[in-house]
Amino acid sequence: MPTTSHPLRQLAQTDRSRLLSNLPPYTISSALSPSNISANRYRDVVPYDSSLLPGPYLNASLLAPFPHTPPASSSTLASSTVKGTQPRFIASQAPTPSTFAHFYHHLYEQDVAVLVNLTPEIERGRKKADRYYPTRADDQEHADAVLQVEGWQVRCRDQHALNGGNVVVRTLDLVPTPSTANGDAAMPTPKVIRQIHLSHWPDHGILPPADMEWLIDLIHDHVGSTSSPSAAYPDGRPIWVHCSAGIGRSGTVIACLTAKHLLSPSPSSSSSAPAATATTSNPVTDEGIDDLPLRLVAWMRHFRPGMVQTEEQFDSIVAFVEALRQKRTPSAQ
Repeated sequence: MPTTSHPLRQLAQTDRSRLLSNLPPYTISSALSPSNISANRYRDVVPYDSSLLPGPYLNASLLAPFPHTPPASSSTLASSTVKGTQPRFIASQAPTPSTFAHFYHHLYEQDVAVLVNLTPEIERGRKKADRYYPTRADDQEHADAVLQVEGWQVRCRDQHALNGGNVVVRTLDLVPTPSTANGDAAMPTPKVIRQIHLSHWPDHGILPPADMEWLIDLIHDHVGSTSSPSAAYPDGRPIWVHCSAGIGRSGTVIACLTAKHLLSPSPSSSSSAPAATATTSNPVTDEGIDDLPLRLVAWMRHFRPGMVQTEEQFDSIVAFVEALRQKRTPSAQ
């Protein structure tokens, strides 16, 4: 019997066709320019020009809210994105030391409140990330840790470990430091960023279903704590997610976070509300759930090629969506 090709293989072929076409909105000239190519952690993981953040080059991609796709006529997605109550994401590689200042610039300018780091610095003896944040040692409980880099100051004023130490949540203050020419100017307002750092997810691998559900709930709760009580995404502030390359683990988490937003009851919903008026934040019919994982990955790959790297990662999204379906299906009376 002929075997059915995995959906991810067709998406990979679509990526290749887009990259070979070199046509808007799928050009990659910025990433491959001589001045930027060394800023890419991996030569084969590059962002589309249309989804780059405005300003200095960084291997990062801005994803419009699902299910939107990039406008072919716009030079950058950032110039045409409409903010709303659906989540927006930025997916990026782990920044290299030469791009730390660019990374801080974009965190500050995009007003990021939640930053998700899904990679350890070293895995199986290979460098996967560089430390762009200060950390507190056990004997520094009452002393803020500070990192100064090229006109930026990053301060860690709180950190605590969760899940047996596999996750560390840090509260970071990010602020541009005044130049010597403007030494008398008032210090800019710090941006407070909550960093959620997961360090035990292997590259190209998956998390056990219970760990994935726990992580998505943790991120979702922190997004809600930095927003209006009435909505998790009231003003279009993006959630920044990175792993090492910014495509496999990052894509898996972004897909699961988006699915949770689509399929979970909205804050205004009530279990006592009549069935006809009970709503979800973004209603999806039961029929639409069947192909939701595929649509989520296809949507992300419009903005960043290679999102969700392995078939196992894709299948973990399918399992996560199915678990959400089971939770929203009313029990038999």
